[in-house]
Amino acid sequence: MGEFQPQNNIENKETNREKIIQDGELILSRLNILERAFPLDDPAPFKDFEGSTLGWNYEGQWAIYNTHLSERQLLFLLAAVADSVSGEVLDSLKNRSKWANALSYEEKEDFVKEVEQKQPFVGLKVLDLGCGKWPVLARVMRKLGATVYTADQISKEYIAKRYIHNLEKREPKESEEREIKTEQASHIQVNLSDRDAVKKIEEIAGVNFDYVTESNLDTDFDYEKYGAPGAMGTTAGSGLASKLLRKGGIYFNASTGDENQFFIQK
Repeated sequence: MGEFQPQNNIENKETNREKIIQDGELILSRLNILERAFPLDDPAPFKDFEGSTLGWNYEGQWAIYNTHLSERQLLFLLAAVADSVSGEVLDSLKNRSKWANALSYEEKEDFVKEVEQKQPFVGLKVLDLGCGKWPVLARVMRKLGATVYTADQISKEYIAKRYIHNLEKREPKESEEREIKTEQASHIQVNLSDRDAVKKIEEIAGVNFDYVTESNLDTDFDYEKYGAPGAMGTTAGSGLASKLLRKGGIYFNASTGDENQFFIQK
């Protein structure tokens, strides 16, 4: 297998940290355009290193991993980072999305390719609270240049059971091995309702995050009964984020649409 390749190094790369928009209304207007162009039941085809599409879950009605909310978490960060999507493209999407299914799959693929080429998240430090056993969001954000940490009561070994090479009963490819090592080294096993959750996250990942995001942390799904190891966490994601974000960093909760869904750290 290949040598372990660390995540994108914030200090050694040109950074997009200063490009995070500080106008909440502008972010929401950009998000609205993206959500209309890429409805949550027909997401943009962002794929992880295994080929799984962000926002598509095949586990049935009780699925809470890699749902449409995961795509919303990505679209929010694209909306929040200036130049991730050009004004020209946004205007085009705004005009096209007035009609249902206005964009063909090929056009959506072209959009994804353009975003991937831009690497809009280079230099950004991201934390996904309650990533679950299938952290496609984190994988896609790494693919777009971000340094991403995940936090969940689920262990890194449990996450590893999801890998395609395990399902196919083969050794992982070299490229997969690098991604796997990065994913496991960047995962923080923690009960997010613990009083020392922030301390545990800080010990591994530090602070000064640019983006902290969550979805489904308030679920009451019975993990122990249905096979997952313990509860995912708590509804206090915004409280954790307030202690972990840098000034100007952004918190976003994809599970709610009210005024508490996001804030910009002052």
